[in-house]
Amino acid sequence: AEAAVGTGAHVLVLDRNLERLRRISTRFGGRVVTAMADAHNLNRFVPFADVLIGAVLVPASGHVPYLITKEMVERMRPGSVILDLSIDQGGCVETSRPTTPESPVFKVHDVLHYCVPNMTSNVARTASRALASWSLLSARS
Repeated sequence: AEAAVGTGAHVLVLDRNLERLRRISTRFGGRVVTAMADAHNLNRFVPFADVLIGAVLVPASGHVPYLITKEMVERMRPGSVILDLSIDQGGCVETSRPTTPESPVFKVHDVLHYCVPNMTSNVARTASRALASWSLLSARS
């Protein structure tokens, strides 16, 4: 969200944790729209996304649920992009499938999908630094 806001993008964050949504709203001072991640809001907002980042984590490496159905993907604008960061746990987008760094993208319904498992391994040093910074910030709040 921070990187997208920095580029001037209109950013919407959906989550099931109301407290997390409040913190995001406060942190960005209204520059990021927040909403509960329920079926109504997903159906409402997914068709308008230029970039959709699915980031669902189920502890203990269970399979994540499909939150974005193939019908939702069909309603997205042609040329939109999906990054399914949950692909290591099966993906949270029904049309996602694991890809490789050599062939990282595919299209379904004219929507580009990027679903490389363990994406952070491609930028291990940066990911490690980001995780360490996030851990420190989380410990302070």
